Amino acid sequence: MADRECTLRFLAFSITPWEEYKANDLDGFLSEAMKKLNHMSEADRERLGRDFCRSMHAAHAIFGLDAFRKRYSEGAPRNPISKALFEAWSVALARCSDNEIGQLIKIKDQIRRDFIELMRGIPRFAGMDDGSLLNAAFPGLRFVFVSRSDKARQAVSLWRALQTWVWREQERSAGEPPPTAQTIAQRSVYSFDAIDHLLDQLRRQEDAWRGFFFRIGQQPLQLFYEDIAGDLDGSVWRVLEALRVERPAGTPTSSSRSRRQSDELSESWVHSYLEDVSRR
Repeated sequence: MADRECTLRFLAFSITPWEEYKANDLDGFLSEAMKKLNHMSEADRERLGRDFCRSMHAAHAIFGLDAFRKRYSEGAPRNPISKALFEAWSVALARCSDNEIGQLIKIKDQIRRDFIELMRGIPRFAGMDDGSLLNAAFPGLRFVFVSRSDKARQAVSLWRALQTWVWREQERSAGEPPPTAQTIAQRSVYSFDAIDHLLDQLRRQEDAWRGFFFRIGQQPLQLFYEDIAGDLDGSVWRVLEALRVERPAGTPTSSSRSRRQSDELSESWVHSYLEDVSRR
């Protein structure tokens, strides 16, 4: 769920400035950010939400449909959203004053030209299309494409996370009480329009990635969330085989520290959404 991760990256680097990111452990950094979010006051979370929305509007006003996307030439098709660009641009724009954002919008055409020039600034990559550039920069590059078959459940999961600010949950230690269903439900409200919008976005993003792979002539290894959740070991071996990496002898069984967050409330929302769709 790239959209979740992008949002969490914005929040993490808004809470802890990038200058203080020293551990070189992004997963740990994001997990720590989630803990801080869960202990924040509602007022602070609302402020972050306003900063995020303001940053998204500014990015669209400046870059349009190319917001957070790499572009190497004016005529090239759009690329998928870059997580690295997302976290850099979104946090930087959130730090700008309204006046500064207004000035950036006035010179947006120049910013766009300068950005393309920077992207093509390495002489040996000049004039290459996306596929040629990637092959030249990363010889033998292979892609692993992870998606989810059940997009309705994915949209429900995303909508709950956007409301509760709980994006990932680790396995609890012995004796640690789980959050009560009442506490979670109090922070979660079903919305057909929100879930339907997120479902549309998820489909569009996946179509964009498939179009990107087609344009560069790559056929990635396809993995589905459902298969990974059901057989983590088998999925890991498939990736190793695709990368032509030999399986280490005596490798222990894989185990995930994360636990599934879907529950009866999630299922009830899925059923409600599907029923609402059938009525429309």
